Amino acid sequence: MSRDELKKLSTKQLKAKCKELGLTGYSRLKEDELIDLILGSDEAAETYELDELLDGADESSETEDEVETEDEVETEDEAEDEVESSLVVFKKLIKGPFGFNGQTFKGSTFELSSEDAAHGKIKNAIAGNLIEIKK
Repeated sequence: MSRDELKKLSTKQLKAKCKELGLTGYSRLKEDELIDLILGSDEAAETYELDELLDGADESSETEDEVETEDEVETEDEAEDEVESSLVVFKKLIKGPFGFNGQTFKGSTFELSSEDAAHGKIKNAIAGNLIEIKK
């Protein structure tokens, strides 16, 4: 649906559309924010920045000359622990507290593990312009 088509819908209809799309965190959003959330759910570009941050750089550029020694090679468990323990810092774009996973964040910034940052609700909050990754 286009922005113009969505503008013709009531707030109640927009919320029903969010529910239909499986989106979350829309109950307190206003009409324009709902439209942004709906449109953002259809665009992969909205989550590209978060996905890139969580996935890291493309490793396919390594050449055969760049062979690592045994001492330099991390086990899969060590690499997984490192990824899970890394934190992603977010900036709130809304006034008031932001809640996620049973926690309430009241300050202007907050940190989540990379695993929590990959959660669909966080991606929806980014798409809905409630939060952004702090640069």
